[in-house]
Amino acid sequence: MLLWPRPPLPENERTTEAMITNMFVRPSHQGQGIGRRLLEQCIAAADQFKIGCFLLQTTLEGRSLYTSAGFTPTADWMELRPQ
Repeated sequence: MLLWPRPPLPENERTTEAMITNMFVRPSHQGQGIGRRLLEQCIAAADQFKIGCFLLQTTLEGRSLYTSAGFTPTADWMELRPQ
């Protein structure tokens, strides 16, 4: 996960953007929840790092994992804005 701090805003302290990159699970270990646990750990870091937006690009095969975690597609990315 790459973090990009942005200048703070008075109305929003969560100004860091996070890009999740190169997340994969070896085929022999897929289907065991490893990818989901890795993703959950990234999302759990939102408070600690003041992340306001997670961004990622995915393959067609990985899209359902991110959608089920609350990511929504945009024109170029999938994104999640934690509460």
